Amino acid sequence: MSISAWYRPSYGDRAQELNDGRVMNDIQNQLMPDERLLWQGVPPRGIRLQAMDALLIPFSVSLAGFAVFWNAMVWLPTPGGEEQWSFKLSGLLFLIAGAYFSIGRLFHDAAIRRQITYLVTDRRALIIRQKRSGITVRSFDLAHLPSLQLKETKNGGTISFEQKSWFGPRQPFDFGVPSMELDKFVGLDDARSVYQIIQGQAATRV
Repeated sequence: MSISAWYRPSYGDRAQELNDGRVMNDIQNQLMPDERLLWQGVPPRGIRLQAMDALLIPFSVSLAGFAVFWNAMVWLPTPGGEEQWSFKLSGLLFLIAGAYFSIGRLFHDAAIRRQITYLVTDRRALIIRQKRSGITVRSFDLAHLPSLQLKETKNGGTISFEQKSWFGPRQPFDFGVPSMELDKFVGLDDARSVYQIIQGQAATRV
């Protein structure tokens, strides 16, 4: 679900990203000898809401409200009151956490998706994240996929390559930021056709 149309480039812009020389060079560097590229794409740009946000948004708003109340109590001067720096610092930490989980994580997720490219070859499915500090690549061998699931909605389809629990191990700060997991193709307009390409190639490699 896109809630900010001005923040999402058109499909032409997304196609233009894939024709960028740096992007194409990085893609070619990830392919093995004789490996054939069958499909490439990028996730949708802009702020997107996920199913988990139905729980995370009310919780984060409550956390932010509590943080504002806490800071108002500890920072406003009181007659004869003593400086309680531990409470003040704790209040600031709660305020930062509340702001991040309320709004910041949505922009964080959007920023990560702008760095991601999806590839399907005759051997693998790849998720490439291109950062200024370097490139991160998740590669899934089509002959030994741990999982393959397709979920289609009116906002595009998602192809998942792993099954994860909400309570499983996670990287720092990735809760509520699904793009950090690099385990799925998200928001594809042609998700079913991409899914069929993957299925077909996986069947030939078993």
